[in-house]
Order: sequence, then C-alpha cells, then structure tokens
Amino acid sequence: MSAAGAKASGANRAPSAGDALKIYSIQVDSNATGIDMGDGQASSVDTPVYNLNGQRVKTLGKGIYIRNGKKVLVK
Repeated sequence: MSAAGAKASGANRAPSAGDALKIYSIQVDSNATGIDMGDGQASSVDTPVYNLNGQRVKTLGKGIYIRNGKKVLVK
C-alpha cells in the first residue's frame, strides 16, 4: 500500500471541527409527574372532580383524579 493512497485512522488523524465535545445538563424537578398526594377525602361539594377520561366522578376510590386543574392521587 502506498502512502499516497492511505487514509488517516482515528488515532493518527488531526481533530476536525466536528469532533467537538458536547456537554448537556439535565435538571429533574422533585414533582416531575405533577401529581399531588391527596388526603383520601372527597373534595368540597362545590369543587367538581374528574377521572383521567374527563368524566365527572361523585365518589372517589383509589386512583388518580383531576381536581381544580391538578392531578390528585387518592390512596
């Protein structure tokens, strides 16, 4: 193999502009799910409660509900 036809390998080639090191930062919120922990009691009569399908719920069981535009977890 002649030197004129040889290509530079990764270890022997000079760095190019595309070889820049990129560093990314990720910050995680402590409440990433947006779910508040409910106290297990029904909300006041005036405040409507919805399930995740958007259906109004009168009695709450275990699960995730929407109350005042926020997700609430009932254990």
